[in-house]
Amino acid sequence: MIELNRAITASREIRSVRESELQTAAISANEFIADLNKHRVAAAAADDALWVATAVLNAARAAHRTRANGIVSLSNAATAAKAAGTAFPEHRTLAETAQILCNRLASLQTEADTTRRAVDVIFTDVITAEQNQTVVTLALDEPEAEAARQQQTVADAKNALKQVKLQLEQNRSASKNAVAELTKRWSDDFTLASLKPLTPEQLCWSVLKVTGIYDAHRRTAETELKTSSPLTEAQQRDPEQTKRRRREIVQRTWNSLKSNASTFVRYYGAGAGQPQGEFFATADQALFAANGETILNWLAPGNNNLTQQMIDAQQPADAAEILYLTVLNRHPDAEEVTEVVRLLEQPDSKRTQVARDLVWGLLTSIEFRFNH
Repeated sequence: MIELNRAITASREIRSVRESELQTAAISANEFIADLNKHRVAAAAADDALWVATAVLNAARAAHRTRANGIVSLSNAATAAKAAGTAFPEHRTLAETAQILCNRLASLQTEADTTRRAVDVIFTDVITAEQNQTVVTLALDEPEAEAARQQQTVADAKNALKQVKLQLEQNRSASKNAVAELTKRWSDDFTLASLKPLTPEQLCWSVLKVTGIYDAHRRTAETELKTSSPLTEAQQRDPEQTKRRRREIVQRTWNSLKSNASTFVRYYGAGAGQPQGEFFATADQALFAANGETILNWLAPGNNNLTQQMIDAQQPADAAEILYLTVLNRHPDAEEVTEVVRLLEQPDSKRTQVARDLVWGLLTSIEFRFNH
């Protein structure tokens, strides 16, 4: 069970990393696509400019060909008219026609010169457009390749996230199956005992452990001992020395917190001379749990305690897992997960209070109060 819980925690941490990697890759790809689109627009504009310049050049060449062909035809007609006028001088209209044709030929030659110069100018524009189109197209190749690489990075990140989510679900399923199997086995061999309430002292230390207060004081005690009397390298290799140091840490932790036990005894213990092993509930217990500053202060987020872990959880469902495994040492059922998710879907300003209330609710539940 410990290994499965560790695997679930590790998978959850890896999932957070993969989600962050996917988000980073997606943002980078989207930003690059925006820049790539600018290159694509420029390339399309260059293609359009080349197409327009080519169309204008083709039209100018057609106009020039028309005039060139007309010059040939008019030149032949003028030559024939002159020959006819010479052969038949008595027909003055032949000479007049030849003159008209010559005049038109001269005009058409002028127009042809104009269209030829226009073709030369437009041809220069086409060359320029072709060169620009080539430059823009070549400049687009690298961004297109980079966009493909970034899209592949996003795809890889999605696949990695999918795999780690699948692994997390498999770990959760294995853990639930292990709990069910262990519960059945213990029930069958009568390992599970009847319900009995925690003693006031047990309740106190359990609450201290669940809320993270015990671990925080233990870390403080360990730091103080490292500072005041650090172990030498030889002592660190000595099992007896390390065992003695662990006992010292536990003793210091107990000394710093033992005063809280008397508070729980006052509220949850029976009076002097009365049986101490029976369960009973009083209004004072309810008021202490609901309004006492002791427990409420322990529930404040910080030092990576349970409340802080729930607030920092990437998914509300993860917060439900953390809550139930820490407080009740079991996985939440589907209804409990749904309820936790519903309550945690609050703005950040209310999320802290909701997390504290959820932890408080399980700490004051019957399931926590009893051994089971």
